[in-house]
Amino acid sequence: MKAFSARAFLVLLMVSACAPTYREPVAAFGVAAKATATNAKNAFILTDDAYRQVQGATKINDLYSGRGATLQLKPLMSAEARDSRFTALAALALYADRLTEVAGAAPISELDANTRALADKLKAFQGGGLFADNPQALQVGAAAVRAIGEFIIVYKQKTAITEVAKQQHENVVRISELLTRDIGTPDTPNNLKNFMKTSLVQETAAWETLLNKLSKTPRGDADLAGLYDTANQRLGRYAVWGDALAGVQDALRAMVTAHRTLAEGAEETRVRAAVQAFADQVTAIAAIYQYAKP
Repeated sequence: MKAFSARAFLVLLMVSACAPTYREPVAAFGVAAKATATNAKNAFILTDDAYRQVQGATKINDLYSGRGATLQLKPLMSAEARDSRFTALAALALYADRLTEVAGAAPISELDANTRALADKLKAFQGGGLFADNPQALQVGAAAVRAIGEFIIVYKQKTAITEVAKQQHENVVRISELLTRDIGTPDTPNNLKNFMKTSLVQETAAWETLLNKLSKTPRGDADLAGLYDTANQRLGRYAVWGDALAGVQDALRAMVTAHRTLAEGAEETRVRAAVQAFADQVTAIAAIYQYAKP
């Protein structure tokens, strides 16, 4: 019995010594995941900006038509809807921090009052206000956010990184799927891409109506040329905004792929390659966002 115990202990020690820690790639994953959460948050803000921009174009049309206008721009999303999205994104960012700590790439930190309050908020998350057209998908995504909130509070500091990633992988997948679905596709109603497409159509029509009308009135060429420039500049933003939304979806998918390699305990070269592909997606979005500001 003693010999067996000693041999078993030796095997366990060897396995523990060989267990991957992925310290550097996990640190890079954490940075990319937090950046993705920020970029996704900006995607929702950009779509709201587009919605406001359409209203602004309509008001300009009214002013030049002599109808007068009070500029009171309304947001696309309610406060509840914005808060739901930002809470789901906060779950990803907090999880990235904890994963980095588990891998030993950052010192273990105690939850401060603000982080604890946010984790408690995640545990109570219901997803109200999200665009998700599938109630079941919304319920699954909301449950994943709640599970991440629970993990943030009770995770075991000595748990192997692969075990943590394996336990939480489905939650990462479901939150990613919920956000990807919320960004959606241009031809499906009730998602960010569809709202962006609709905004482009409406604003284009508003500018065409205004410019056609003014071209038939005795206004100065400089005044008309200035309006053409303004219209081109504002309408040109939509292509960049569309690229930003698509980029966030690509980054979310790349994040899931990279996280899967951690959950599978893959060879470190494979993990590094997946994390690098994820980081490259984040870098591409950063380049897009340089031109995406309204």
